[in-house]
Amino acid sequence: MSRCRWLTLFSISCFILSGCSHTISRPLPDDASGAMQLNAGYALLYELMKEEAKVAEILKIKHAESDLADLLTDISSVATDAVTQLKAYAAEDDSLEMTKEYLPAIEASTRSAIKNATTVDLLLPGKARFNELMTISQFSAMRYGRYVATSLHTADSNLVRSKWLHGLAKKLSKLQQRAFELLSVRQTEQPSKTEPPATTDDKS
Repeated sequence: MSRCRWLTLFSISCFILSGCSHTISRPLPDDASGAMQLNAGYALLYELMKEEAKVAEILKIKHAESDLADLLTDISSVATDAVTQLKAYAAEDDSLEMTKEYLPAIEASTRSAIKNATTVDLLLPGKARFNELMTISQFSAMRYGRYVATSLHTADSNLVRSKWLHGLAKKLSKLQQRAFELLSVRQTEQPSKTEPPATTDDKS
């Protein structure tokens, strides 16, 4: 692959995976109010869903097995719907602010570095490697999103939003389980040095 083409693919993948963006973050103060804590949680969920809404775009530059391609398409669909709903909630409630980030600078820097490294790994040659790494990344993203949504479901006193968050957590849990099953199948078919991520999650 020529250097020019590699850089082009890298740029596209950075956009898809949001790995090259830099966000100035600040931690929550020790005396942060309940509303500020809630907004911080919604900001995490909103940012993740924005990223995952674009994940299927990588299929334009990399070839995935059909089962993984279907999973990425479904993840994008669920995440896109979630972004739309979150925006609607923010429009309805002026106190709901999800565009700010409250992560400590070190945490934000660490996440950015991981995203950049993942982007490079996904662009390396090898269909099997791409399928495996992409599935692992989506397993992790769905698991994280599931628990953020679950925590917000418990914390938000708004019954309408809380019910929706519970539903979203269940959708993300099913997508997480599908990713885990894909990893398990591939480990059986073609053993490699990469083991499926261990999980003690229930199958709810």
